[in-house]
Amino acid sequence: MAINIGIKGLRGLFPEYYLDMLYEIYTPKEVDLILKSYLVGRRTTFRINRLKKGSDKTLEELKRKNIKVDKSTCFKDVYILKEKQERLLQRLESYRKGYIYMQNLSSIMPAEILDVNEKDKVLDMCAAPGGKTLKLSEKMNNKGEIIANEVNKIRYERLNFNIEKHGANNVTTLNLDGRKLMNIYKEYFDKILLDVPCSGEGTINIKNTKKLKLLKNGPFIKVQRELIQSAFATLKRGGVMMYSTCTISPQENEEVVNYLLKKNKDADILPININIPNYKKGAIFYKDKVYDERISRSIRIIPNEFMEGFYLCLICKK
Repeated sequence: MAINIGIKGLRGLFPEYYLDMLYEIYTPKEVDLILKSYLVGRRTTFRINRLKKGSDKTLEELKRKNIKVDKSTCFKDVYILKEKQERLLQRLESYRKGYIYMQNLSSIMPAEILDVNEKDKVLDMCAAPGGKTLKLSEKMNNKGEIIANEVNKIRYERLNFNIEKHGANNVTTLNLDGRKLMNIYKEYFDKILLDVPCSGEGTINIKNTKKLKLLKNGPFIKVQRELIQSAFATLKRGGVMMYSTCTISPQENEEVVNYLLKKNKDADILPININIPNYKKGAIFYKDKVYDERISRSIRIIPNEFMEGFYLCLICKK
C-alpha cells in the first residue's frame, strides 16, 4: 500500500544526523529526490545472462507471458519491468535455467565499469550473492581466472549456487576473510572488484511511517579500511581495483579511499566515464575534513526510481 506523505513528513522519518549528512553532500533539490526515491522504491531490473546458451530466447518468453519490459538505455542486455511482476519473472523457464539474473542497475555498474579481459586474473573479494562476479565472467567470455571470495558461510553457499546455475565456469570460490588474502595473493591480480559490506544507506525503502533506525557506520569503517588495504596488496603493479558501496556516508566512501591514498604512495585514482544523469563527483570536503583532491574522480550515484545510491571509485597501482 502506498504511503501518502509530503516531503516535510518524509524528512521527519529520518534521524537528524542523517539529514545533516545529506544536506552537507547534496543540494536541497537532490536531497528531496533522494528521500522521495526511498519512498517509491526502485523498479525491478534484470540482466539476460549471455554465459548460457539459449538465453537469446528469453525475450520471446517474456512476450509470450505478457511480461512488459523497457530496455535499459545504460547497459546492454538489461531490462526494467514496467509493472510489479517479479513473481511472474521468477516462474519463467528462462529464470529457472539461469538465463535471467535480477540485479539493480547501480549494482551492475561496478563490474560494468571495471575493464576486464580474457587473460586477466580477477578477484571479487566480497562476492556474494554473485551478480557482479557473473557480469565479470560474462565480460571475460568465461575465460581467464576469477577468484570469488565470501567470508559468510551462508552467503558463500548462495554464491556457489548462483555461479553454478548461471554457468560461470572460470570462477573459483573461496570462503575466507578477505583481510587475510593479502598474505596469500601478494600482487597477484590484474583487476579487483571490492564491493565492501556497508550500512546500506543507498538502498533504503520506506514501507511505513515509523521513524527509521539506520545502521550505524562505525562497525563497518574499520573493516572497510582493512579490506581495501588487503585488496590493494593483492593488486599487481599497473592493475586496477574498483571500490564500491551501496551507502551514502562519506566515512564509508571517500574517507576509506583517502585512508588508502595516505598509506600507499603508489595508489592513484582513475576517472570514471558514465552516461547517466543522476550522479555527481566524489566529495573532497565534508564538514571539517578535506580529502585528497583526486577523490573528485570517483562518483556518487544519486538514488532514484531506477537506481540505488552507490559510490564507485577506480583505483590503480602505479
